[in-house]
Amino acid sequence: IDFIGGSVVGGTSNVDFNATSNMSEFADGVTLNADLNLTGSNDHFEIQNGLTLNGTANLSGYSSRLDFAGTQSFGASSGQTATVEMGEYNTKLQVTDGGTLTLDSTVTVVGEGTVTGSGTGDAIINNGLIHANQDNANIILSPETFTNTGTLRASNNGGLSLKNDWDNNGTIELDTGRLYLYGDRATENLNQSTLVRSEERRVGKEGRSRW
Repeated sequence: IDFIGGSVVGGTSNVDFNATSNMSEFADGVTLNADLNLTGSNDHFEIQNGLTLNGTANLSGYSSRLDFAGTQSFGASSGQTATVEMGEYNTKLQVTDGGTLTLDSTVTVVGEGTVTGSGTGDAIINNGLIHANQDNANIILSPETFTNTGTLRASNNGGLSLKNDWDNNGTIELDTGRLYLYGDRATENLNQSTLVRSEERRVGKEGRSRW
């Protein structure tokens, strides 16, 4: 489906969704057994009332943005995986309207870009995997509140940046990767017992000092 300002409400689709830069394109309570493509410059797509994605959201377009409007969840069907491939430093996956976005355990976010929010009180809960796997590139986690109960991973000289109010109740894995701590930098929030580091790893407070 090539969107030109259109929308899909409810139901299941087995064909790809191809977004454009039109700000009025959205899917409302949809199950997508295919891919969601934001491959053009400034492509934008909005999710309302949750998305079940049994495929890949491809955010390879320059400054592309996938918005989740208000409080909702994002995941895949049982036995499936929802993958978000962030391909540019200025791509965004974000929750809007001050909502809370819950990333299910079936979600994997990879590449580089920003996972963030807008609106007072915005929050993201990660139960899946967020993996910074691009050489010399970062995934920035910067909603107003970020809670990890899944896995944060940095490899291949990729970097993870935790900003604003964050808390780790899951696992952090650094395999030749970097972790930068901003905002709330208390090491007790890092939950260091879950921090797995290879010999070639770096952890920094405010991106400066490392231990």
